[in-house]
Amino acid sequence: MHHLVGVAEVAGILSVSNERVRQISETYLDFPYPIAELKSGRIWAREDIQEWLKRHSDRGTDVVARSKQSCPCWEVPCENIAGPRV
Repeated sequence: MHHLVGVAEVAGILSVSNERVRQISETYLDFPYPIAELKSGRIWAREDIQEWLKRHSDRGTDVVARSKQSCPCWEVPCENIAGPRV
């Protein structure tokens, strides 16, 4: 197994679609930043993705980001909600 992974491999590790990987990476503040962004896409360290999944194992395989409606602290600025990363 290679130590570098792209979107398709991350999707496999998380048991989600490629599109869901994009959503998760843009929503969760603690999702690992890619170590490189190539013309073919983003690349992460497999270990970083596996560690992130361990921290979020309580959410099951289809990790769902918190929304304004589901976050109990939606009336105040919430650290669980993030906009797209730049």
